[in-house]
Amino acid sequence: MKLDSTVVDRVAGYAEVLSRKPDTADKGKALSLYRTAIDLDPKDENLKEVAAKSAYDLAKAQRKSQRRELNTEYHSYVAEFFEIAAQYAPENDTYRTAYGDALLKANRPEEAIAEIQAVVLRDSNSSTAQLNLSRAQLVAGHTNAAEESAQSAHEQNASAGGIVSIDACAPNRFGFLGMNLSAKFVTFRVGLSFGAD
Repeated sequence: MKLDSTVVDRVAGYAEVLSRKPDTADKGKALSLYRTAIDLDPKDENLKEVAAKSAYDLAKAQRKSQRRELNTEYHSYVAEFFEIAAQYAPENDTYRTAYGDALLKANRPEEAIAEIQAVVLRDSNSSTAQLNLSRAQLVAGHTNAAEESAQSAHEQNASAGGIVSIDACAPNRFGFLGMNLSAKFVTFRVGLSFGAD
């Protein structure tokens, strides 16, 4: 039985309308509809890109709406949406870096390292990915690797005329970072400015 393409178009059209609404519940419904449309027509790459953006936007909206109540469980919940975005658009480094960042915030640093390393392997000039990799390595206890990644990020950023600051590495932003680990970086003075928000 061949599926009429108008069904997929209607589902995707309704998803698009919902995705433009500011309410996160509507954005969640939109993502669900996009996923249904992809199930109906799995070869539609454009639909996957739109669904990836919808998942990414939903994850960002969820983070923003719960800014004061973020905890490891909630970050795991948000990471699921970033994961969907990364699955539908695996070549999009922004989505994959955001997914890695969400994994790190969900206190899953080894998974974050794997995700972010894939981005760094594809684009070694990405100082954002290098910084996030450094953060994940730091949290995982790989201080030498973290220092190398931070140095690389610093060099990439400096060559582009940017300045990278260390302040965001302080435990007040990421409570699960140990003071001793961040103190090493304070004396390292490479500077880290994080957050794929």
